[in-house]
Amino acid sequence: MSILVIGRFPPPFDGGSLATKRLADFLSGETEIRRLNIEPPVEATSKAKRLGYFLRIRPQLRKTLKRYPQATILWPSVSPDLAGHFRDMLITLPAIRRDQRIVAAVHWGNFHSLFQSVMKSATARRLVDRVDKFVFLSRGLSNQCAAAIPEEKRVVIPNTIDDATVLPQQEVEAKRRERTARDKLNVLFVGHMMPSKGYLDTLEAVRLLAARSAPVEAHFAGGWMQPADREAFLAWIASHNLEHIVFHHGAVSDRKAMRTLHRNADVLVLPTWYKNEAQPLVIIEALNAGTPVISTPYRAIPDMVEHGTEGYLVPPRNPEAIAKALENLCEPTRWTNMSIRARQRFENTFSPERVREKWLKATG
Repeated sequence: MSILVIGRFPPPFDGGSLATKRLADFLSGETEIRRLNIEPPVEATSKAKRLGYFLRIRPQLRKTLKRYPQATILWPSVSPDLAGHFRDMLITLPAIRRDQRIVAAVHWGNFHSLFQSVMKSATARRLVDRVDKFVFLSRGLSNQCAAAIPEEKRVVIPNTIDDATVLPQQEVEAKRRERTARDKLNVLFVGHMMPSKGYLDTLEAVRLLAARSAPVEAHFAGGWMQPADREAFLAWIASHNLEHIVFHHGAVSDRKAMRTLHRNADVLVLPTWYKNEAQPLVIIEALNAGTPVISTPYRAIPDMVEHGTEGYLVPPRNPEAIAKALENLCEPTRWTNMSIRARQRFENTFSPERVREKWLKATG
C-alpha cells in the first residue's frame, strides 16, 4: 500500500503545517509515503495571488496524481473557508481519480460551517460523496458534522507531537522535583500574538498576580501579526514595571527550543477564542511535559483538558479567572497532582504510538 499526502508542509511552521509533516513522518515507517506540498510561496500574500498560484499548479497536481493511481490520498488541507473550499473543489478534488480512496483530515474547528453556508452547501455535499473517510480531531468536532456526514465516514484521531518535542518520563519527574523546591510559578503562552489567542488576557492575569505579590514569571512565544502590536506589548510591560518578569521569545520554529520552553514551564496558558481553532498542538506538547493547562471550553479543548483534572477551563476574555486559576496552581500539591494527570492524559490519548495505530487503521 502507498499513501500520497497532499497538503501544507513547513515552512511556515504553524499548527496545520506541522501536523501534516508529523502525520507523513510517522506513517512513513509503516508504508510507502509520498508528499505533495501545495503551500503557496511566501510572496503570495493576497487571496488573488494564492488563487493564481493554485491555478498554475493544477496541471502539475493532475500529472503527479496520475503517476500513482493505486495510492490512497491522505488530504490534511481540506478547508471550510470559502476560498479554500473552492480551491478544493475546483483544483484538488478534480485531479484525483474517481476510483482512488480519499481520507480527508479535518484540522479546522469550524468545519461544520461548510454545511451551513448557502454558497457552499451544495458543493459540500459533493465533497462528502467523494471522500471515503473524514478524520476529526475530537469526538465533539466530529459530532458537529453528524447531520452532514454519515457516521460510517467519520473517524476520530487526535493530533500528536514530534520526537523532537517529546519529553521522557524521567525529565518530567525531574521537572516536578524542581517545581516543588521553588516558589516562583513559570507561566508559558505559545501561539500567534493576536488578541483572539488570548495573549493580552494572559498578560493582564500575570499583572494581577504580580500585584498580589505572587511569585510569577511569564514567557510568551509567538510571531506578531502587526509591528505596532509588538510596540504596544513592550510599552504596556514597561508602564507596569514588569520587564523583570515578562519575556517575549519571538516566533519559535526550532522544535528543540520549543521543547525547552515546555520543560521549563509550570503552567501553559492559552485562553483562546480564535475563529479557526480546532485542537491546539501546544496543549498536547504541554500535557506531554506534565504541564497543567489553563484554557477555554472552546472547540476540541474540553476533550483535551478536564476542568480541575489536568488544568482549568476559564471563560474567554476573563483575566481575573486566569489569575485565580494560576493562584490555585501555586499550591505545590495541587500542581503536582495535575502534572501527573496531564502526563497520563498525553500517554493515554495523544502519544505518537496510539495515534499511529489509529492512522494505520484509517488508511489501511
